[in-house]
Amino acid sequence: MKKVIVLLFVVLAMPVFSQQKISFERGGFIYIANIDGTNQQKVLEGYQHSISPDGQFISYTFNQHTKRYAAIFTIASGKAVKFESASKGNGYFPMFSPDGNYLIFSDFISSNWEVSMVEIASGNIMKLSSGTKNLGYHSPRWCADSKSVTCHDLDYVYEFDINANSGRQLDFKPVMRAQDIYLSSTSSFIYNKDKSALVFDNSWDWEDTAPDKAGLFRYDIASNSITMITDLNMVCMSPFIDYSTGKIYFSGCNKSDVVINSYGEAEIKWNIYRINEDGSGLEKVIDNAHSPTVSQF
Repeated sequence: MKKVIVLLFVVLAMPVFSQQKISFERGGFIYIANIDGTNQQKVLEGYQHSISPDGQFISYTFNQHTKRYAAIFTIASGKAVKFESASKGNGYFPMFSPDGNYLIFSDFISSNWEVSMVEIASGNIMKLSSGTKNLGYHSPRWCADSKSVTCHDLDYVYEFDINANSGRQLDFKPVMRAQDIYLSSTSSFIYNKDKSALVFDNSWDWEDTAPDKAGLFRYDIASNSITMITDLNMVCMSPFIDYSTGKIYFSGCNKSDVVINSYGEAEIKWNIYRINEDGSGLEKVIDNAHSPTVSQF
């Protein structure tokens, strides 16, 4: 563990990039580019990633034989550090906190999916989620202040702070069901900056060429209401909020572009878009790419 700590202190002291960056995945590799999609660079082979707020590091799922770990890749040096957690090799999809001090990731502990956190400077790992859930806690995402995270169990959305204390617990299942919205473990819920609403993506049948309501949604907490942010003609997933601008980045395509192959599987050419929280200002940023994250400064 001492070796890990020393390495991380060294890399975190390196100079920052001069402009905001976007990261994304394409063909089994992780890329970075300028925020407008220019100057695309292949960084490493991998998936389930996020870019650090300063744009110097990539968190990703590190595969080693039959095991997987949360890891950090240093872009400048090309070196990676993985973290041993309570699952002993079944942790995945680490996400940087907006302040760059922590990672959260899904961790299979005592036969249940939990949310674990790494304090990057020390290498210390702790479990944030509490209480046993039959289906576990899924898709942890950071709040803007880096002091708490959200996750869900397919029915409720939970908030845990970085000291493993329980916070909000939101049950908006009735209003989701009323609009025929059904979650999967890959659906994610992200607070907007002032925590007045949650942005989330819906699940859909991958054998369906024209899925209903497979877009991005906004749940307004005060009014207990859901509105669809994206157009009904789009299929969307993997929302990520850039808290410096309020823009929502996501993977998307038109329903007409979804093709079922001879194996009965959906073949999709994903593109990266961004949109305002109110559904205005839709822009395509990058062609043939998915799973965007954005540096914050």
